[in-house]
Amino acid sequence: MLNKAHYEDMLGKHLESDIMISPKGISFLHENSTIDKVKKSVKGIAVIISDIPGL
Repeated sequence: MLNKAHYEDMLGKHLESDIMISPKGISFLHENSTIDKVKKSVKGIAVIISDIPGL
């Protein structure tokens, strides 16, 4: 059986209604959102530190 998340007909492409995310996909999304939060925090800290005179 071919696992497809979408199908195409004369009206265009359509998403299947019964698709599910795998545990590996959940892990990937969780890890990437955590990394994104860390990057935003580090950028925020860098801005604060750059505004402190003498550092």
